[in-house]
Amino acid sequence: MPQGGDKYEPDNSMASASTITFDEPTPSQRHAILPAGDVDFIKFYADPNHGYNIEVPAASAFPLKLTLFDAQGNELRSDDQGSSHFIARIGEWTPTIAGWYYIKVEAKNVGGEGYYRIFFGQWT
Repeated sequence: MPQGGDKYEPDNSMASASTITFDEPTPSQRHAILPAGDVDFIKFYADPNHGYNIEVPAASAFPLKLTLFDAQGNELRSDDQGSSHFIARIGEWTPTIAGWYYIKVEAKNVGGEGYYRIFFGQWT
């Protein structure tokens, strides 16, 4: 297995982020936070004509934190509280300008590690 335990490594910075597109019916990627302290970045293109949901289902992971950034590295939103259905979720988000955006995924608890599947939804 590649460094860090998933095929998207190394993706520990915005500059080396893996890209996800909305060409698939249910865009998702399986990543790993391995070893403990690892972080993952996922890059996606968003425009104001669509809304977006970024979700890690409760059944697919350990406690995680999601943080949304714009291309300049400004933090826009984050979630580590989840719900009964999600470990973490950034939902009903619509960008004000078209461009590249980034999701940072990290363990919520110090020393947390494991695999997770993240889903991206796009709607109009």
